[in-house]
Amino acid sequence: MNKLKCFFLFLVICSLAYSQTTRLDQISLTNGTNGFGSIKINRSTMGNPLKINAVTYANGVGVFAPSEINLNLFGTASRFQATVGIDDDVSAKPNEANLEFKVLADNKLVWSSGIMKYTDLVRTKQIDIDITGKNYLTLITTVGSDGVNASDHADWVGTIITYNGTKPVCVPKSSVILTPKINNGNYFFAKTDTPLMT
Repeated sequence: MNKLKCFFLFLVICSLAYSQTTRLDQISLTNGTNGFGSIKINRSTMGNPLKINAVTYANGVGVFAPSEINLNLFGTASRFQATVGIDDDVSAKPNEANLEFKVLADNKLVWSSGIMKYTDLVRTKQIDIDITGKNYLTLITTVGSDGVNASDHADWVGTIITYNGTKPVCVPKSSVILTPKINNGNYFFAKTDTPLMT
């Protein structure tokens, strides 16, 4: 039993030793979609330094809701961390900023900020989720309860993706295809569990 425990400990140590990290701003996001203009790297959607609640962030991406970034993780990522919030770009029109951040793993919702407003007392939210074994990570911003995106300037900052293998890449939404799985001789799509044939 002691040898078995030592073996598993060895595997864990090896895994940690080979783990790597990357940031969202270190990945080409040209395949992402943005509500207005292009996704900005290390800048707000207006091209200014990333700033949330008077705190400036050196690294991250600025988007204009609605936006969507799909990352192919190649099944080798284990953790996603980030801070999200509404950029101070909209300080002149604080009542117009109203949006929501969502994180999907293999097309399933795994984290949501809930509706965030620029006038909220708490202006940032933290993300720290386990994505072990997942093939795709989708980062979404949606317009809020007002249904308009006049000042929905959203920031994903301090992003860290831990992986062990191929570095994640941004892919078009149409490329997010989940591999069918087999269950007792029936084929199912991982997303809907709809039988294809028996």
